Amino acid sequence: MRLEIKEVNRTVTFSLDGEVLSADSALWSYDTPNKFSDAMWQDIHSLFNGEAGEIQFQGSEAAFNQFNRQLPSTLTNLDIKFIDSKTKQNLKYETELRKWFSQLLATDVLNEQQKENARARFKEAANNVFVVNVLARVSAGKSTLINALLGRELMPSNNIAETAKVTQIIDNDSTDGFTAVALDDNRNQMYRIAHLSPEKMDELNDDTNVASVQLTGDIPFAKSIDYALELVDTPGPDNVMNKDHHLQFDKLITRQNKNGFKPVVIYVIPADGIGTDSTDDLLNVITRESRADYQESAKNRFVFVISKMDTVKPVNVIETLDNAKRYLINRGIENPVVIPVAAELALNIRRSDIREEDEEYEELEFKVHKQNKHSEFHFDELAMTNGVAGSTPVYDDDMLMALQHSGIVTLEQQIRTYINDFAAPARLARLDALTNHILSEMADPTNLAATITAAQTKLNQTQQDFEDAKENLDDETKVLQGKRLADFKNVKEEIQQLIDDNKDQVSSLVLESFKYYNPRTNVQRSRKLTEINHKLIGVIIQSARDLEAALKKIGETHHFTLPDVDQITETTKDLLQQGLNQSSNITMVEDKALDDSNNQKTIEAITTYCGDFEDDFTALLKANLLRRLKQTKHNLAEQIQELTDTQRQQQGVVDSLIQERDLLVEQLKRLNAVNELLHSKPMLKECVEA
Repeated sequence: MRLEIKEVNRTVTFSLDGEVLSADSALWSYDTPNKFSDAMWQDIHSLFNGEAGEIQFQGSEAAFNQFNRQLPSTLTNLDIKFIDSKTKQNLKYETELRKWFSQLLATDVLNEQQKENARARFKEAANNVFVVNVLARVSAGKSTLINALLGRELMPSNNIAETAKVTQIIDNDSTDGFTAVALDDNRNQMYRIAHLSPEKMDELNDDTNVASVQLTGDIPFAKSIDYALELVDTPGPDNVMNKDHHLQFDKLITRQNKNGFKPVVIYVIPADGIGTDSTDDLLNVITRESRADYQESAKNRFVFVISKMDTVKPVNVIETLDNAKRYLINRGIENPVVIPVAAELALNIRRSDIREEDEEYEELEFKVHKQNKHSEFHFDELAMTNGVAGSTPVYDDDMLMALQHSGIVTLEQQIRTYINDFAAPARLARLDALTNHILSEMADPTNLAATITAAQTKLNQTQQDFEDAKENLDDETKVLQGKRLADFKNVKEEIQQLIDDNKDQVSSLVLESFKYYNPRTNVQRSRKLTEINHKLIGVIIQSARDLEAALKKIGETHHFTLPDVDQITETTKDLLQQGLNQSSNITMVEDKALDDSNNQKTIEAITTYCGDFEDDFTALLKANLLRRLKQTKHNLAEQIQELTDTQRQQQGVVDSLIQERDLLVEQLKRLNAVNELLHSKPMLKECVEA
């Protein structure tokens, strides 16, 4: 048989072999750890009826200690196991959440600046500094209590030099001694003291220019806490050095720390000051805040230390504590955590500077004996801790036993248990809230699916609009291309006509020259040939000029960049020079009477020269015009980019749609990444307290 006891948020359920016990079960009435009692164990004993079995307790260590404290020694047949599931689940969740956060930073959903900001926010949310505020009126024994927690005399503890500054004491286990930093009203460092002594602390306390003090050193009992502890010692609101200190009490009690959860508040009330008017205004704030903390566990963060209890007569100890509890309940504080403490005794036991040969040690031994002898002074057993503190250890050493009975160890256990049990879940809740907030900054999680659908629909429409606009642009380009090809054909035909016209002019000139070729002597023949060459030169030069003008006109008409006409003119002149040279050779025939045979040879030579010139001239034009025009055709695609107004407008539409499409693609990519992160984010376990 296996009895399973599950405690979540101070609520207890019982199951037997996996089946939850019904409301009519005897164990049903034990619904909170506070109700664990001998009667419960009698019901458990009846349930097993003397048979061997197993009890699995799943919950907080504090609740298990409360449960286990009443275990009868006769129940040897039961195997009791403690399962600290909350701690395990919390650690597992935090590990998973940190991995998920790393995955978030590895995506492109955040830019570098946003990633840096997210890292800083996550680091702050994961901050493990836990604050314990110690509050009290003047002369309540607060500084002596803090010194006892520190195990050394450091804070001013006499009535004249009580704490006049807000003093932060930050735990650092690696330091030897304490370091102090004096701060002004703006939290700027004024000066630093490396090795702090009580005398130096008094000087800081008396310095009217110092607004607050920050101490760093080892707080011994904080070693077993999964947090960096920070004790805050605050001057009493009735401190004569600063009339504004009473305003800080309200802030220290009510405000949340940068960690995101509220600190433990230790309120010190002297045994001889219970119920006095001086505590009423502070208790009003605590009562209001205690009621605002709806969770039962949160109420345990208010700890009422009844100081100087070792000055009360033994016969009056119980009455004093009852009066304190009654007073707090009457002030509206339900189930107050009340811990009686003999702080001065605890401090002297822990002080390393008291030696056995000192007179002070003899007095200490007397007080230790008194503390151990009178059961009324066993303050650890009289403490009202709502089951949070652990079981009482047994010491053989008188000093350690008196330290335990002084109540200071119970107070430290109260702080440790609260932090480990409730601050860690609060940190997880803070991290969970932060990561959810980062997601919500990227997209509204409640409408994410609808947003993705809308973005996809808009992207599809934009893509369709882009394809339609691109098709229209292509159609416009095709029209322009057809027009330009037609223009190219016309240009080619006009240039071909120019070539033919120039060839015809040369041929006409050559034919005309033969009408005048009837020389009777070589001299006459030479003169006539010279005239023909000169006339031919003039015609060719003028033809080249006309060709240049015609080509430019064609280019301007059809918006084409035609070949370099000047180069054609120069090449034509070179060709004519070659012709002159050839004709000169012909005119150098010996001067002799011309017979028919010789005359016929001369005519053939001239005819051959003129025919060669026509062919060369035609080849020149074709080589320099049509070939280059062919190159122009190859570059026609570039010329087509000279957009018409319609095409230019359509191109603007296409460019705009491309930009819009790219933005939508990035948006959709980001939304899908956020959606994936949202569904992959580990969920906060049910057992984690917010």
